[in-house]
Amino acid sequence: MEMLKRSKMVPITVKGCASWACYPSAGDKAATAALEQLPRIEHLTLTARGFPKVKELLSSLSGAAPLLHTFHITLEDYSLDMPALPENIFSGPGGAPQLRCLSLTGCNANWKSEFLRSLTHLTVARLSTGCRLSVDELITNLGNMPQLENIHLCSVMAPPEHNSSSSPSTHLPVIARIHLEEKLMGCLAFFTTLTYPNTTIVSIKCCREDYHTDNIAPGSVRALISTISAKNIVPITSLCVENLCRGMFQGQDSQGIRRIFIEFQDISFQSSSISWDSLTLHHLKSLRVAGIYIPWSVWLGLFGKLKTLKTIFITDHANEFLDVLSRGDPAMVHATPASSPVKLKFTALKSLSLSGMDERELPWVEKLALCLRERRKRGLNLRRLCIEGFGDGADVVCQLGSPIKHVKWREIDDSEEETSDEEDEEEDLSDSDYSY
Repeated sequence: MEMLKRSKMVPITVKGCASWACYPSAGDKAATAALEQLPRIEHLTLTARGFPKVKELLSSLSGAAPLLHTFHITLEDYSLDMPALPENIFSGPGGAPQLRCLSLTGCNANWKSEFLRSLTHLTVARLSTGCRLSVDELITNLGNMPQLENIHLCSVMAPPEHNSSSSPSTHLPVIARIHLEEKLMGCLAFFTTLTYPNTTIVSIKCCREDYHTDNIAPGSVRALISTISAKNIVPITSLCVENLCRGMFQGQDSQGIRRIFIEFQDISFQSSSISWDSLTLHHLKSLRVAGIYIPWSVWLGLFGKLKTLKTIFITDHANEFLDVLSRGDPAMVHATPASSPVKLKFTALKSLSLSGMDERELPWVEKLALCLRERRKRGLNLRRLCIEGFGDGADVVCQLGSPIKHVKWREIDDSEEETSDEEDEEEDLSDSDYSY
């Protein structure tokens, strides 16, 4: 207390932690003393176990907090049905006009509180089952905070009711980032109802429902991806689609920012989960596909026509991709090199990485050799080639050595930055990098 008095009215940061003990500990006393200086607190973090301790701490926050900028509160016993923050919190004369960042973990907010109106950053996580909000309630509450720039929500929403009607669409005009960790149907209902700027960065982690329900439509995964993609117009230059240990759909812009990130846990995620035609990929430069089978028509009808696609990583189903790359135009499926030239697509392709081919036999080597020969004839040489997943590469080296005119033996790092367009123009097209 003496130090607080001597520091006069300098803004202070308080981090208080209340223990389980029934009697006041030294930490409890220190936190209580610090909270008596509420008008001077700029950053406040409170952690407590058990509702009585939280109630005791919050009872000190009924006054005004003119300097308060950040308020974090965590209730570590998530099994308790912690009610909303008290109605009289920061209710003193003037309230908390500077409060911008609010983080609630294990406890809910009183959504009618005036101090919420000026928030720019909101985090709400791990509400107990009895305190969770319906999608309509959540969207309505967010609509009352027009200055929000960043939202992080985790285990906040109650299961959506069967055939429930949605509230009118709510718009957040300046939101820059949205992160949501909820059940699949909750995520879909949330983003269907909410509107936001088409430059907003969206990240989602969703999983299957853990309750019995019949309202999960087969196309829900596809609808979620299409809904998010349709609202984002920032050019996507890098796309990653995976379904190995988990399903993932990720799109990055030219600055390496993950504009769209959707991770699926315990949910069936297949190629049919994506409406490929609905994606805006005119500026796509890099494509990574792992554990997902992409149909012939999508490879040729979409990716093969892109004039900017320079890099492709294929993990599993690489044999099918080589069929597409070697045969090219579907009209030329039965053509042979001797009868007529193969009309290859992927005119901008410079870097190719393949793994997960069948190790028992190597028909893909012949297909790849054909690809390289035909692309060389058309002046469409690869710059980098990486083949992974085989112990003895002698046969591969022998069969691919002839199609590759000049080989630079060096390691290829997937994280290596792409050669700039200016460098591409200066390089000799006959040079290729081959890593095995």
